[in-house]
Amino acid sequence: AEQNKGEEDSSPEDVSRHMTAAREVMKEARNSGISASGEILHQYLRTLCAAGLLEETVEALKEAVERDERVLMESFSLIAVRHAKGGDFDTADYICKELYPSACGEEMPRNVIGRIINLRDPKKRRNK
Repeated sequence: AEQNKGEEDSSPEDVSRHMTAAREVMKEARNSGISASGEILHQYLRTLCAAGLLEETVEALKEAVERDERVLMESFSLIAVRHAKGGDFDTADYICKELYPSACGEEMPRNVIGRIINLRDPKKRRNK
């Protein structure tokens, strides 16, 4: 068995501590007039996911895009796939078809779209 798979292994207390630290790092970076790096933003978004705050992840992505901050493709992918796993395909589609293209000037990579399609239609996935 794989040890330390990630946020699924975190206790509620750990998640709360991580959320506090993540929010402080983001706040400090922005208050200092520095755009948060893509990596810091990505870890912040992962922490929000671990805490079950998926709606907040979309708002954080939108805010970063509006601030013209560097956002990793992996961040868009993470949030889109997490929403799809939760059954919120409208939000996953919004991220893939609207938010990512407006921020990056290109379509979401096909492998990400494929993951969402597989989550949307699990029967199709099993028959592959």
